[in-house]
Amino acid sequence: MKVFVTGGTGYVGSQIIQDLLNAGHEVTALVREGSESKLSADPDRIEIVKGDALEQESFSGALADCDAVIHLIAIIREYPQKGITFEKMNFETTKNVLEAARKHSISRFVYMSALGAKHDSKSSYFTTKAASEDLVKESGIDYTIFRPSIIHGPDDEFINYFAGIMRTFHVIPIIGAGRYRMQPIHLRNVSQAFVQSLTSVVAVNKTYEIAGPDRYPYRDMMGTIKGATGTWAIPMYQPKLLMVILAKLFQHFAFFPVTEAQIIMLYDENITEDNRIWEDFDIEPIGFEEGLREYL
Repeated sequence: MKVFVTGGTGYVGSQIIQDLLNAGHEVTALVREGSESKLSADPDRIEIVKGDALEQESFSGALADCDAVIHLIAIIREYPQKGITFEKMNFETTKNVLEAARKHSISRFVYMSALGAKHDSKSSYFTTKAASEDLVKESGIDYTIFRPSIIHGPDDEFINYFAGIMRTFHVIPIIGAGRYRMQPIHLRNVSQAFVQSLTSVVAVNKTYEIAGPDRYPYRDMMGTIKGATGTWAIPMYQPKLLMVILAKLFQHFAFFPVTEAQIIMLYDENITEDNRIWEDFDIEPIGFEEGLREYL
């Protein structure tokens, strides 16, 4: 199968492209001009299309001989002063890629949404993901939608960020009491689900919430990360109201570590009772501590 991949230079996309190639698929990757070096797989095995998902004419023709699309482009943080918004990067890119897919009679569309996506969320990240899901479902193309929890693995920006703080400053930043629960899923398990869904009859027109086999209150999860680093660190509790106020003031500056939307997402929790990923796909769940030992 020839698969058109957006977001292939990203953390998740890099793993998915490698697994697609390992499974014998051909890959066409959409990359922005100058980002070709970020493709981690052998570039000689990938057809590279230089374009912008916000400009449909820059990439549409490349879908003419493709069978399927995996759409991964999204942002978790906005920078409106730079024109980087959830509406553009999460919703408009999905709209453009879907329109191009319909134009070229693509037979399968796999979309990465997010656990917690819903129309009435207080987070624009989640509402734009929910609106994008609607586009996918209404496209007329056979689809599979995945809503992953926090994705962890080598070089992730979440677990490794906090591990670095623990090693450097010997503190564990916790907003509020840290009782909100999380259910991280390993990168390899996510990638396996995406790749297998392309040829799965069972997964057609389904939406999967996917999370790992282990569930933790946030503060306990941080303790598990601390144990994996082999360092000492003490919890540093920060009042939720204070952090929300600071986030409102500074969230559009890269130096501030958290946004108001991300705090909302924390308190909404990041867990699911949906276990169909382990039933519908041939995937061996990777436990959280097992995964941590690989890279921490």
